[in-house]
Amino acid sequence: MRPTPILISEFSQNRYLTYPHANGFADQGNSLVLGELWEDTVNLWKIDIATRAETLICSFPREPEPEKLLWFDISLESNRLVTIAQNTVWLFDLSDIERGGVELFHASPNHIIHPLPSLSNDGRRIVIGHYTEGRHSALLISIDDPNVKKLFEHEWWANHFHFCPHDESWIGYSHEGDPDVIRDRIWAWHADLASSGKPLFDQTASGSAIGHERWCFHATSALGIAYGVSSTVPGGLFEFFPDGRPPRLVSAGDRDWHVGVSRDGRWAVVDTTGPYDVPGYRWTDAADISDVLLVDMQTGDRTFLARSHQYMRHPRHPHPTFNLDGSAIYYNESSPDASRNRVWMIPNPAWTESDQVRK
Repeated sequence: MRPTPILISEFSQNRYLTYPHANGFADQGNSLVLGELWEDTVNLWKIDIATRAETLICSFPREPEPEKLLWFDISLESNRLVTIAQNTVWLFDLSDIERGGVELFHASPNHIIHPLPSLSNDGRRIVIGHYTEGRHSALLISIDDPNVKKLFEHEWWANHFHFCPHDESWIGYSHEGDPDVIRDRIWAWHADLASSGKPLFDQTASGSAIGHERWCFHATSALGIAYGVSSTVPGGLFEFFPDGRPPRLVSAGDRDWHVGVSRDGRWAVVDTTGPYDVPGYRWTDAADISDVLLVDMQTGDRTFLARSHQYMRHPRHPHPTFNLDGSAIYYNESSPDASRNRVWMIPNPAWTESDQVRK
């Protein structure tokens, strides 16, 4: 029997999960942080999963750009949270929220910080994207060193910089743009092994369109979605490797859109561009539907979990993500008029108590 989704927030609260490659859990997994979007402000709330008690972390004036939200990342080891607001990097201690945020770095005029920060496992280093004068850079910020270090840069649009949680000497990022045109979307950087960055997959031969890449937790590998537009490579979930191994098709699915992965690497979860059981790809006959599917990372088998709804503008994408032990999946849902967002949780039907013991 398919489990029943549980509502975590209401449309009236207009809340959303953080970006898929970031961590939104705090207090050793006992709390969940959600963003909240209003006409004039953007807020972050910490919610105790068991009691539903809520604590306001921060509130900032909403900026004019349509998708300028508070994205954030949390270090489980330190219980610190990093976010970007007003072209500034802010750090919060979620164990002492009353202290307020610490301003770590403010960009000078004509310099733009990308809104997706990434925090190291120990909460002491942050990697951000930075843009100025046609150059897209990855900057490293240390809370122990006032000097900001430029790691690398490109003349093309690079973004989505984030640490590999399994091996933080690797930083993943994307060559942003139309996936039908950009043939080297998935990149990784390493100080010694790829000091200028390197693409993990050249899509030219296959003609595939790939996006929404993110690192795994259990291994130094990345997952990404091949959208169902290629006649030579199936659409679906692929695993990519920085050591030169060829990509591995994990599970075929022409409507796959975003991907989350459990921390032990046993399962992935994808959302879709339209009903999973209706033929087609991308937005053909999508009807604003986005389904949430559990994927076995070894066999590729899929299990339908829930039907959600999407709108093209962030944060109204499902962006499914696992909790820490993999026993539950959280996802967003857009309201029918695309004006509000809410968050659901659904138990992982493949998870058992023995998974917790092994973990």
